[in-house]
Amino acid sequence: MIRNINAKGSGMHSTQQLSRRRNRRSGYATVLVLALAIGSVYADVSSSFETTNGTYSNGADIVGRQDTSLGGTWTALFATPTGVLTSGGVPYNGALAIHLNDVGASAYGGQVQLTNAASLLSNPFTFSIAMNVQSVATATSGQQVQIQFGASTFGTGSSWLKFGYDGFYSSGLGTNRQTYFISAWNGTGYTTKYMDLTSVANGFGEYVSFDFTINPTTHSYTSATITGSKGTMAFDMTGLTAWDGSTTPSNYLSLVTGGTDEVVVDFDAISVSSVPEPTVAGLLMGGLLFGLARRRRI
Repeated sequence: MIRNINAKGSGMHSTQQLSRRRNRRSGYATVLVLALAIGSVYADVSSSFETTNGTYSNGADIVGRQDTSLGGTWTALFATPTGVLTSGGVPYNGALAIHLNDVGASAYGGQVQLTNAASLLSNPFTFSIAMNVQSVATATSGQQVQIQFGASTFGTGSSWLKFGYDGFYSSGLGTNRQTYFISAWNGTGYTTKYMDLTSVANGFGEYVSFDFTINPTTHSYTSATITGSKGTMAFDMTGLTAWDGSTTPSNYLSLVTGGTDEVVVDFDAISVSSVPEPTVAGLLMGGLLFGLARRRRI
């Protein structure tokens, strides 16, 4: 009788162990699925312009080079000559950056289409890029360095963003001061907001990171910040929208210098990231925590 009881108890114990294993596997699966779901919500398209991101080569022109991480191939703007837009410079991270050396006092630049980011632009997203203005000759016009994200035609109002560096202007903080700027739609035209360079950086030769979060449904900026060695500052975007509303912006990145200026500037670390709705993110995170707690109890 004792042997029978022990045998029965052993069988019950084995059944319980098997059940625990199954529940544990189920818990692992739950955590994995939720983690993958959160990862898909936070989808990201990025490039540091390294050889791992495309067909870049240190010291070589980027025109005609494909960036496989972004999805497009670089083209020249304004008949930019050879040797002006190259791989190299001073990187923000990694070994390479996009180096724009405009010593011809003409508008030069390049453009690449972020085809891999197209699906991210119908919902709230964050656009980020790092910029390092190395030097600017005596300014003779405004907006010496301009970054546009949106339209394939440079300077059009149908773009998500137009921002950069301005060392010469006649409004805002004064004249002939070093500033960063962003131009945005005010309902009838464009308003340019300025931020003193020294509020976030010590001067030329330092990287700053621009980060803009945009809601394409409401055309609004959720945030617009610059981060440098001195910290993070935000543009006041009150009353301004991300584009003029005439045509939904596309996904072209344009890096351009002013028409009568001599500028040396590096660009690096571009990314476009989706921003989850708070409710969705909360539900997914709650589910992940539940899955982890369930796994621990098993």
